Amino acid sequence: MEQELGNLLNEELLSEIAGSRTFARGREYCRSGRVHSLIEREGRLRAVVEGAQLYQVQLWAEDGELAYACDCPVGSDGIFCKHCVAVALAWLDDPEAVEEQTAQHRTAESKLRTYLEGLDRTELVRLLLEQAAQDVDFGERLQLKAAATAERVDVATFRQSLQRALATDGYVEYGEARGYAQRIDMVLDSIAQLLDAGQAEAVIDLAEEALERLEEVLSHGVDDSEGHVGGILMRAQELHHQACHLARPDPEELARYLFDWEMRAEFDTFFDAMDSYAEVLGEAGTALYRRLAEAEWQRLPALKPGDQRSFEGNRYRLTRIMERLTEQLGDIDALIAVKSRDLSSAYAFLQIAELCRTAGRDNEALEWAERGWQAFNERPDGRLRDFLVDEYQRRDRFDAALNLVWTEFNESPYMTTFAKLRKFTEGYGLWPQYRESALAHIRALIGKKQDYSSGRYGAHLTDGSLLVEFFLSEGDVDQALREAKALGCDQRLWLRLAEALELEHPEEALPIYRRPVDALIEQTNNDAYAQAVRLLVKVHLLMDRLGRHEQFEDWLAHLRKTYKAKRNFIKLVNTSF
Repeated sequence: MEQELGNLLNEELLSEIAGSRTFARGREYCRSGRVHSLIEREGRLRAVVEGAQLYQVQLWAEDGELAYACDCPVGSDGIFCKHCVAVALAWLDDPEAVEEQTAQHRTAESKLRTYLEGLDRTELVRLLLEQAAQDVDFGERLQLKAAATAERVDVATFRQSLQRALATDGYVEYGEARGYAQRIDMVLDSIAQLLDAGQAEAVIDLAEEALERLEEVLSHGVDDSEGHVGGILMRAQELHHQACHLARPDPEELARYLFDWEMRAEFDTFFDAMDSYAEVLGEAGTALYRRLAEAEWQRLPALKPGDQRSFEGNRYRLTRIMERLTEQLGDIDALIAVKSRDLSSAYAFLQIAELCRTAGRDNEALEWAERGWQAFNERPDGRLRDFLVDEYQRRDRFDAALNLVWTEFNESPYMTTFAKLRKFTEGYGLWPQYRESALAHIRALIGKKQDYSSGRYGAHLTDGSLLVEFFLSEGDVDQALREAKALGCDQRLWLRLAEALELEHPEEALPIYRRPVDALIEQTNNDAYAQAVRLLVKVHLLMDRLGRHEQFEDWLAHLRKTYKAKRNFIKLVNTSF
């Protein structure tokens, strides 16, 4: 193990996997002595790292790559966290010390094993019961093991244990959610073992009880920002699915249960259940599921353009179910009928148009797209517009396509629409002409007062940012600079201009980099200080090239004196210069 990890681990790899910020935090943890009990066991480095609480970390080599595990909130999501970095660095710093600690641990473990093996059964039982009384989780695991190995499996014990784990004392706060989820997960581990004991029906009941309570807790009883309890909800669904495959419950009863859940669940419990449970439902269950869905579908009101769109979960779920049912039948017309039940958005028309085009029904596709465009041309959907442009081009309807592209640019003059216009007109050799028209349109909009009287958004521009960005995209730095000086532009573009000017026009770039420094420092926050120092570095390099090193030193001294009270800024300056 040591040789494999030795070939893998180095600081460069750790920094690459963790990222520079996490690597730096991990190094701090290592240097401050937060890594404890670092040993090698069963081919893995194992340690405890002191963070907000004690976290268990493991590192090992797997298929020539570094594998890792940490039970902190970040590590539980499969991310290489600062605790993993700290353990790796502690091992790299002194692998011999780890060998020594491992040897000591093995010696101590051997002595303990010898002692325990020398005790009689009564004394061992006493020790275990004593520990179970002091450690609730340990006692719970022993109770469940006993219930599973009894001559007749004691399902009631599992139910009681599950109910205790699911119970909450009011609201589960953010810091408690992980522990709450771990307790439930431990019980689900034990329940899963019942599948091997021939108790699949009991597992179905227990999983369903867990799902009901978890949905309640997630609705209003827990701060699950990290997703720990949501993960347990998914695991309970998986357990239910496994148990159903083994127990083969009545397919129609299962169909009713799954459909009810899919209609009311707030957290997508049993989402797409008809597909995932297809084998268990069989023909009878699937047929009932279909009848239940169709009955609900008939009660769902149709929505046309202008109707208020409903964002209720039931509508979305039922539409999804009906789409899957019709997709299974391979009936395009039935699928169009399902999708056309809600035509309250332009995107709905686009979906149907795309469906028709995929099926080779091009004329219908265009008809649906044009209907959508006509219904929503006051609130255009760019995706529908792009679809129409593509269809018109395929039919050599140049004028219709150009009208859409040019109108979009006129209404929303941005670099994205500029690029669309350019790409379209270049294909017909018309870009030079439309380039001039587009630039003229932009200039006419700059400083123009916004007009809200029409009830429709009217384009306006406050400065020359779009012109600057356009000329930069063409590589015309000189013209971009002229536009910026004449009309102004946002700070991001000024800095892009400076970067473009550095090589050929350093004198022009220099004041652009200098100008925002004071304003950034005066913001009094570390991110702004870091931005200011990055600009100082650029100014330093340019002034050195121009033979003005002493002027830079004078300016730097002035900044140190002016902002001496901003200690974090001064610290960054002293680190960089």
